[in-house]
Amino acid sequence: MTSSIKPWEQSPADAQLVKVIAVILKSRGYHFTEDFMSQMFDLATGYINHLLSDLLEYTQLQRRRKPSLSDIRLILEENDLSPNALVQQIQISRGLSDLHRQQIQKVTSIEVPSDDEFSLNEQYAISEVVPNIRTKPKYIPSYMPDLPPDYTYQSTPTFSQPLTDLKQLRRKLVEESRLTEKSLYKLIESDASDLKLKAEFEKELTELAEKENTTDVPVEEVPKVKEEIAEGPSNAVEESTGTSIEEPVNKFDFIKYAQKRKELRFRKQARLEEQQKKRDTDIFMKAERYYSPYATEKPTAQTEKYFNNILNDEFKKVIVSIRSEEEKKRKELEAQKELKERQEREFREQNEIQFHFQQNNPDSSDLDSDEMEDF
Repeated sequence: MTSSIKPWEQSPADAQLVKVIAVILKSRGYHFTEDFMSQMFDLATGYINHLLSDLLEYTQLQRRRKPSLSDIRLILEENDLSPNALVQQIQISRGLSDLHRQQIQKVTSIEVPSDDEFSLNEQYAISEVVPNIRTKPKYIPSYMPDLPPDYTYQSTPTFSQPLTDLKQLRRKLVEESRLTEKSLYKLIESDASDLKLKAEFEKELTELAEKENTTDVPVEEVPKVKEEIAEGPSNAVEESTGTSIEEPVNKFDFIKYAQKRKELRFRKQARLEEQQKKRDTDIFMKAERYYSPYATEKPTAQTEKYFNNILNDEFKKVIVSIRSEEEKKRKELEAQKELKERQEREFREQNEIQFHFQQNNPDSSDLDSDEMEDF
């Protein structure tokens, strides 16, 4: 079942566009049917929408709200439209007869129905009954609407009814006290959890410090290739020394030369294997595969967990090393302080002047005085 509503009857703007198209065609002397008019309407609306959408894109690309003349000129050039042709169309429209001009002016004027709910302004109706005391200030432009009515600025305070029932009052107080108690319990739990996490972290740090202090530095094992290299030349040297006595000195020893070349090749191979091993075990090279600008693999949850654990372990090691250095520095400062105090004490003892007075008995003092008199 086809709808009887025509496409240009859905909105007033579409109806005005159809009327303008019909007047222009009629002024050119064309006769048309309703189907032709619907096709022309579809073509015109599609073309106008195309122009406006392109103009909107150019305006938004340049971060502007309104299109400029350069945007309009660019749109016209892209759609093979020249401004001179538009000027010619304007001049042709001016040359229309008065009858067609009156028809165009009549159809372009939009008449708003009186019963339209959007045309009624409740503000003006209220201001006619109760005039406003507040007038529009001078700094507000004339095209801006008037201020709202005065009653909109009046405050209508509301007061809550006080509780008079003792039972409801007690219940309200109990609810508020429970809420306060609940929040306090949450604070206590959060503090306890923080202290627990801190204690666990300190425990891990102490274990790590004890482990670093107790572990001995492992002796690096020499690869088997190096052992073979070391054993090979020694045997070769022994053999060569045994044979060199019999052979002349100036004769070139091909066996010894081949053994040295073999030794160099093994050394180079061992060096390359060691470098490759260091490269494979390097954490930065592993992270480069996932997190660098030239990453070849996407990180998964397992890899992120692996690197997070490494970061946490390194962070703990840094904290342990900082604390150990601080403890070492503190002990050195204490030792220096004790040494300085001991040196100062010894210096005072050396430079101290001591007076030793002999304490004699009273009889001896009398004897000395008699001896002095005889003398």
